[in-house]
Amino acid sequence: MTMVDELLITPVIAWASRTGVVERFRTNWDIRLVTAVGRFVVAVLAILALQAVQTLIYALPLFVLLGHLWHERWVRTREEREAWQNLAAATEKFTGVDLDVVLREAVIRGTKLFSADLLEVEVWLGMSQRLVRGAETITYDGDPVNAPPDSSGVYAVALHGYQGRRDIGALRLRFRNQVKVSDREQAMVASYAAALDTAVRNAAAYRQLGEATAAHAHAAAHDALTGLANRRELERELTAALANPASLDSRIAVMLLDLRHFKEVNDALGHLAGDRVLVQVAERLSGAAGPNDLVTRFGGDEFAVLLRSAFRPARVEARARRVLKSLAEPLEVDGLPILVEANGGLALALDPQDEPGPAAGTGEATPVSSTPAAHEGAADTTPGPAFRSDPQAWLTELMRRADVAMYQAKRTSQPLVCYTMARDPADRERLTLAGQLPRAVSEREFILHFQPIVDLASGEVLGAEALARWRHPTRGQLEPRWFLDLLERSAQLPAFTAAVLDDALSAATMWRAAGHDLSVSVNISARSLLDTNLPRQVLEALDRHGTEPERLCLELTETLALSQLETVDQVLTRLHDIGVRLALDDFGTGFSSLAVLSRIPVHQLKIDRSFVLALRDLDISAGTDPVADADTISQAKAVVRSTVQLGRTLDLTVVAEGIEAESQRRLLWELGCAAGQGHLFARAEPPERLLAALTTGVGGRPGTAADPMTGDPTVVQLRPPRASGRGRSGR
Repeated sequence: MTMVDELLITPVIAWASRTGVVERFRTNWDIRLVTAVGRFVVAVLAILALQAVQTLIYALPLFVLLGHLWHERWVRTREEREAWQNLAAATEKFTGVDLDVVLREAVIRGTKLFSADLLEVEVWLGMSQRLVRGAETITYDGDPVNAPPDSSGVYAVALHGYQGRRDIGALRLRFRNQVKVSDREQAMVASYAAALDTAVRNAAAYRQLGEATAAHAHAAAHDALTGLANRRELERELTAALANPASLDSRIAVMLLDLRHFKEVNDALGHLAGDRVLVQVAERLSGAAGPNDLVTRFGGDEFAVLLRSAFRPARVEARARRVLKSLAEPLEVDGLPILVEANGGLALALDPQDEPGPAAGTGEATPVSSTPAAHEGAADTTPGPAFRSDPQAWLTELMRRADVAMYQAKRTSQPLVCYTMARDPADRERLTLAGQLPRAVSEREFILHFQPIVDLASGEVLGAEALARWRHPTRGQLEPRWFLDLLERSAQLPAFTAAVLDDALSAATMWRAAGHDLSVSVNISARSLLDTNLPRQVLEALDRHGTEPERLCLELTETLALSQLETVDQVLTRLHDIGVRLALDDFGTGFSSLAVLSRIPVHQLKIDRSFVLALRDLDISAGTDPVADADTISQAKAVVRSTVQLGRTLDLTVVAEGIEAESQRRLLWELGCAAGQGHLFARAEPPERLLAALTTGVGGRPGTAADPMTGDPTVVQLRPPRASGRGRSGR
C-alpha cells in the first residue's frame, strides 16, 4: 500500500503545488523512506507481539498513536529547520552592494523559496520608482507605471525605511490561484522582506555614495561652465602620458590658447553674454579637435588642447591650426555676430630640438658668460635627460614652453607660434641651473663682490653693498639675474642667506683690521622675512665675527604686501631690537610706498636706479628728444627731491643707486642726496681688491673713491652718518 500511496498521492500533490512530479518525488524522499520502513517495522513487531501475548492488542493503539505523534513532530521540526536554512541561504546574496544584483536575486530566489508563480519587488528611492518582476528569470525591470498588469492573487509585505521611516518599497508574491499563507510562511516572508529592505537600503546608500563620489571627481576635473576638462585633469592626463613610453612613441603636444577681444565682449554685453561665448568656443574647439585629443579650459579666456598621436611636427602644427580655424567664423550671442579669435602656443613633448646633436646647439642662444669656460660647458646644457627622468618636471617644462609660445603669438599678433629654443635660450639655461643649486650652495660656489657706498660731497667710502656671484665650474662667473629668483623659489635659500651673511661680515672684519671701519649691506629676500629663525641667524653671525650690529645693514625689497603679515612684523621687530640697520631698496617704484614706512623701522632709503638714470644732461646732438628728456628729468628730480625731504623728516639716510656720470652725482648732490653708489665710483669687486682700492684712495686720500665736490649745492647738505643713517628708535 505504501508504494501505491506514493504513486497515487504524489502526482496529485505535485499538480496542486504546481511543481514537477519528479521534483515532488525527490522532495523529502528520505522522510518518506523512513516513514515506510517505520510502518513496516511497527507492523512486524505488532504481529510478533500479538502472537506472543494476545492481551497487548489493547495497548497497540496507544503505541501507534505515540509513534505517529513523535513522527509528526520530527517531520515538522525538520521541515521548519530546512525552511529557515533555505531562507538564510536565499538571503546570503543580499550582502552585496550592487542594487541591480540584490533585486534580481531577491526575485529569483524568493520565487523558488515560496513556490510563487511570480515575485516582484518595487522600490521607491528618492524621486525614482522601480519594479523588478519575474520567476526563474526577470520578466520586467522598469517603471511600475509601465509594468504589464497582473490579476493573479497577491500576498504583499512592505519594505520599511531606516529606523521606522517611510516605507521604501514592497515585496509581492503572486499566485495563479488563491492560497492561504500559513503563520510560518508569513513569518518567513516577513523575515525575507526585512533582509531585503536592509540590503536595498545598503545598496542604495552605496550607490548614492558612488554617485556623489563620481560627481565630486567629475567636478574636480571639469570646468563647471563649459563642461570641458580643467587644468588639473589636463596635468593628470599629461603626467600619465609622459610617464608611459608607449604613449610617447606616438608623441604628444600641448597647445595653449588665449582668446582675443573677449574682454570687450564682457565689457559691452555683460558677463552672462561672455559665459555664452565661452560655451560656444568650447563647443567649437571640441568639434575641431581629434577624437583622442583633450580640450580643456584653464579659467577666464584661456583654453588648452592636449594633442595625441602627433607623429610629425608639421602634422601636429596643421592639426593645431585646424582647431584655431574653428573660431574664424563669428559666434552669435543674443542675435549679434561676435568675432572671437585666439592666439595659440604649441609645444611638443618630444621636441627634436631636445635631442643631442647639432640641433641642440643651433639658434641664437645668448651665452650666460663670455668666458671660455662657459662656452666649453655649453654643449652639456641640453635638458633632455635632466627633466625627462621626472614626469612632473617634464610636465612643468612642457607647459612653460607652450606658455612662452602663446605669449610670443600674442606679442606678434600671430594665430599660432610653435615653441623654438632659439627664442627661449634663457629659460632653458635656468632650468639646468636650478638643478645645480644644491651642489652650488653646499660647495660654496657663491662668492661676494662689493660695491662701495660713497659720500657724494667728499668722495669718502661709507660702506659697501654685498652682491652675490656664482662661480660656476663650467660656465664661468654668473651674475645674480641668472640665479637669484631660482634661489628664492628653492629650499636652498636659508643656507644661501647664512653663507652670504658670513662672507659679508668676514669681509667687513678684514677691512676693519686694515683701518677701514665700513658698514656692510646685505640684500634680504622677501621670502626670508617669513623665516622666524632669521634674527637668530643674524645675531649668531654678528657674534661669530665680533661685529657691532649697527655696522650691518639689511636691504629689504618687495615689502609692501609682506609687511601686512604678522610673521614679518615679528621678524623685523626682532632685527630692529638686535640693532642691525634696515634699508628699503628700490624706493620710488611699485614695490614700496609710504604705507610701508609707517610699519617697517627702516634707517635708510635707496632711490631706484631708474630715476638716477633719468638724471642725465640733455644731449640733442645724440638724437634724443629734448622735450621728452626734459619731462623725464623733471619727474626724476621730483622723486629724488621728495625722497630726500622724506628722509630728512624721518631722519633717514638717502642713497642713490646706479650713478654712472659726474653730472648725475652733482645733480643728486644739489638735490640734497647725501650718498650714492654706481660705476662712477667703482664696480663691484672682490673684498681684497676693494681693500686695495681703499688703501690707495683717490688723489692721495686713502678711504676715498672720488674727488670731493667743488662749489656750493643749491640745498643745505646733511652729512650722512657713518652707520648709514640714525633711523627711528621705534615703530
